[in-house]
Amino acid sequence: MSKACTSSGTVGTFGAYAAAAKLLRLNGDKLRSGFGIAASFAAGIRCNFGTMTKPLHVGRAAETALPPRCWLRADSPPIPDALDGPWGFYAVQGGGVSPEKTSQGFGKAWTIVDPGVSIKPYPCGVLTHPTIDLMLKLVTENDVKPDDIEAVKVYAGTNILNPIRYPIAANHLQAKFSLPAALAMIALAAQGRQA
Repeated sequence: MSKACTSSGTVGTFGAYAAAAKLLRLNGDKLRSGFGIAASFAAGIRCNFGTMTKPLHVGRAAETALPPRCWLRADSPPIPDALDGPWGFYAVQGGGVSPEKTSQGFGKAWTIVDPGVSIKPYPCGVLTHPTIDLMLKLVTENDVKPDDIEAVKVYAGTNILNPIRYPIAANHLQAKFSLPAALAMIALAAQGRQA
């Protein structure tokens, strides 16, 4: 997946279409064509993190699940390589296809089974969650009060810091993608105060 894209807007589109296709009992060329059409809808870029456009990514992914079904009624020809061809989604958005993964076959392994489903515990960028957990543990186990905190230093790679893009949040939407804001709110909320 491209570093600039979001999985909720891109992969979510395929997930929504797959669910709709299962309910509609699509298979063969119809199923394949629908994935090709869904690939054209799959979009979402990280520059919109911290705005109301970010939740739109998920809504658009769900919204695009059924229009491919309508177009398939027109008996459009299959798009056999819309996902894994040289100009397909994987090549354009993610650098190509992994032979190891494709040789497993569709639905193997089912990551929903192993390692399983996880519930997103905080309403912010998922890359902040491990650091939030550590801050929460530090504050609660050591009975740290907000006034006791002089500074917080976080060491993280660019794979965490670049997508969590706001060093200083200007509003509540940007705070969802600001590690300093999240940690400050944890320090305050852990002591029973309003964040």
